[in-house]
Amino acid sequence: MKKAKKFFVGLLVFASISAFTLGVAACGDDGTDAGTLPPKEENTIEQVYDTYVEYATKKGQKPLDYETWLNTIKGADGVGIKSVEVDDDGMIITLTDGTVLPAIELPTGEPIEKGATRNLHYQRIAGKEEYRVIGLGLASEQDIVISSTYNGLPVTEIGDYAFEVGSYITSVKIPNTVTTIGGAAFRDCVDLVSVTIPDSVTTIGSSAFNNCYSLTNVYYMGDYADWWEVEFGGTNANPLSNGADLYLNNQKFTNWVIPDGVEVIKDYAFTGCASLTSITIPDSVTTIGRDAFADCDNLISVTIPNSVTLIAPCAFCGEKLESVIFDDTSTWYCVSYYAGFGNPNWPNKTGGTQVDVSDSAQMSKKLANVDNYWYKL
Repeated sequence: MKKAKKFFVGLLVFASISAFTLGVAACGDDGTDAGTLPPKEENTIEQVYDTYVEYATKKGQKPLDYETWLNTIKGADGVGIKSVEVDDDGMIITLTDGTVLPAIELPTGEPIEKGATRNLHYQRIAGKEEYRVIGLGLASEQDIVISSTYNGLPVTEIGDYAFEVGSYITSVKIPNTVTTIGGAAFRDCVDLVSVTIPDSVTTIGSSAFNNCYSLTNVYYMGDYADWWEVEFGGTNANPLSNGADLYLNNQKFTNWVIPDGVEVIKDYAFTGCASLTSITIPDSVTTIGRDAFADCDNLISVTIPNSVTLIAPCAFCGEKLESVIFDDTSTWYCVSYYAGFGNPNWPNKTGGTQVDVSDSAQMSKKLANVDNYWYKL
């Protein structure tokens, strides 16, 4: 019973502070009455008790009866309140016997989840029961935690330009309700060091992470099969593009064995991934997309299996690649990026010049050329 009383003392203090706040609101600027007389003391105590009962019930606790409650707050059992402090965890109450009660969560005044960054700017998505975050608003924290809900509805998007030029931001945690990161959402966040992305994200817009020069750690809360499904709107849409390490479910991603059955390695899939040191491409792959492994500075050697017939420009751009081995060296052609872009030459495998791909060192240099498509007949 003593522990229960101590808990309810905390609830009482919360209710008392709430009642006190309401009382202060009724005063004029000079401290005089602003139009209503203060209630009698008996009524004030009863109102506080009613508030306590309501709050205790919401917290799933059985409230004390009025007499027991009154004796408790008066310290009839020898224990009273020594101090009350408020910090990020809520209200901290210390009793006269030295006991520190568990923190009581205080209302934030904002319809977001506990622990999320306050004062970000959210917007209702037209025609949907969903919200998007569209700006920093009045938030000034370096570490941003986006709420998964706003006004009781899910936050599903990070809007275009939402955090652009947020130069003081150092980390961002995205909730698992978000499916879309908009174009230029974090562009020019030059001090951004880490970002946490859930596997719910399926689309990242153009230039979303452009000029995020300090971004070194990308924490993706899924496996490579989930990452594989993300659609990137361009080179700088991929948060890895600035030379970041990729962590899949908090494990550093270094060696990638592409599963059998995969036919296309998507555009920009791992562009700039600093942690990637080796890849194994199965015979099922036919196409390696644009910038798929561009600027992966720790990727030294790649073997292209017989099944691959199309390699897009800059798939392996970067000065560090030393060896590209083709299992089939017989009938490879290259066609200028400018000649192939926007016309049927490349996908139709026409208009190219046959190239000797047998020299692995030379091919690493040739594939680094951003101006060429490659195809095999």
